[in-house]
Parts: sequence; C-alpha cells; structure tokens
Amino acid sequence: MLITVDSVDFNCCSTRSYSIHSHTLCKGIDESKSPDAPIDPTHTFYDTDQQVCSLVVLENMDRSYDICTKWFTPDGDLFKKFDEVTEDPRAEGYPYWEYYSTNSKLFLQGEDADAKRSPGQWRVEFCVNDELPFTDSFELKSTQSYSIRSYTTCKGIDDSEYPYKPIDPTTVFYDTDEEFYCLTILENVTSQDSLLSCTAHGTAIFTQNCLPHGSLTYIIWT
Repeated sequence: MLITVDSVDFNCCSTRSYSIHSHTLCKGIDESKSPDAPIDPTHTFYDTDQQVCSLVVLENMDRSYDICTKWFTPDGDLFKKFDEVTEDPRAEGYPYWEYYSTNSKLFLQGEDADAKRSPGQWRVEFCVNDELPFTDSFELKSTQSYSIRSYTTCKGIDDSEYPYKPIDPTTVFYDTDEEFYCLTILENVTSQDSLLSCTAHGTAIFTQNCLPHGSLTYIIWT
C-alpha cells in the first residue's frame, strides 16, 4: 500500500505474512488430505458426539507463529485453551508454507466431558501472535430428556406440598426404622422413555418409568 503525506511517498507494509484459508467446526478431521479436511462440518453438536473440532488452515506462512485457540462456555467462561507454535518453514528449507493446518478439539466423551453439562451457544476464539483474526460459535445440545432437581434419602415424605418434601433426611438408617425412602424430583421430563432405577450392592431394588407431570415428576419408594 502506497501512502502520500505532504508530498512524501513511502510504503506501509503489513507485518502479517499469512492469511486464513479456511476455518471449520466439524466432528472429525481427515489428516490424509492436504491440507487437512473437515469431516461432518456443522455448527450444531450433541452431548452424544465424541468431539467438537476447530480446524484452521493458514496459507502463505513464511515463519513461525504462536497460535492459541480458546473455548468459551455459554456463560462466557473460559473452558479450555490450546497453544501451539507452528513450524518454521525456513528450518525445513522452504521459503514459506503454502498451507498449514492446525486444530483444537473439545472431547465430549473424554477429558473435557464436563462440557456436556453446559448446553447452549459456545464461542471459539482463534489467535495468531495475540491477534484475533476471527471468532466462531456453535450450539451444544443436550439429548437428556430430564434433569435431576434433587435426590434425598429420608425416613418419611411430606405429601402436603408440591413437590413433596423429605422428612428426617439422612444417609444412616437402622433396623428399627419402619421405612426407608428415597425422594427423587425430576424436572423438564419430556420423554416417557426415561427410566429411574435404584440398586443396592449391585442388585436392582426398584425401577420405574418417568412420566411427564407438568414441569416436575416425583419418584418415591419404600
């Protein structure tokens, strides 16, 4: 770019010697292609998916760069950060990399499984040498047809209020106690296929289908 100021000409050159060829959110990466290619690109993921991949392909890179990918929860909290220093093409005898692929992954079924507990709109930031070329977002959806509001073991149930209240909540019982209750309150039950079960020392002692009951369902056994 040529700039003229008071009849003095000079060239203003950008220090950036790369460009973003592509960025893709996807469920997998085909590393047999050159550059790497996305598998199942999408902006919608489910808690049953194995992972969320952020694939970035840079082009015309003539030196090494510090790359950082940040994953933010729907609440705006930083969940994960991935740092990488790219390879210097000159160290390999090349003047520049025509394409350079880099990726970061959110493992929904592995080390980052806590991410499944935060459904909603996630944000991904991609930085090169502390610059922010772009951000992207995706929706993480829950396949669970209910959520647990409370779970209490107790010696009695107060059914005069809705939802039911535990009487004498405790985790210690004696053979002189008349009854043993476990009060579980589920909310947002959308499917009759949900099944609640209780086991003691590996033996099933109670199972019950969860039927929608407004916004709350209560399960009791003695």
